[in-house]
Amino acid sequence: MEQGPWKFGLEKGERVIVTGGASSNKEILRVIADVFQLDVYVNESTANSAAMGAAYRAYYSGVKPNESYDKVCEKGV
Repeated sequence: MEQGPWKFGLEKGERVIVTGGASSNKEILRVIADVFQLDVYVNESTANSAAMGAAYRAYYSGVKPNESYDKVCEKGV
């Protein structure tokens, strides 16, 4: 059996930015940092980030399915 560490496609120098309610839980942040082996930053200015993510996904799937999801998010809804 192979043993880690695995980085899940992220490169050294990248970082994980977390938002929402779970980002206030230091234990969850430690697990995220350990799993991704990256620094974790909390973006506190996004109280409704889950709702915004859902809106982007809905817009992407319903209105712009032929455009890349990254481009949809870049342009905004």
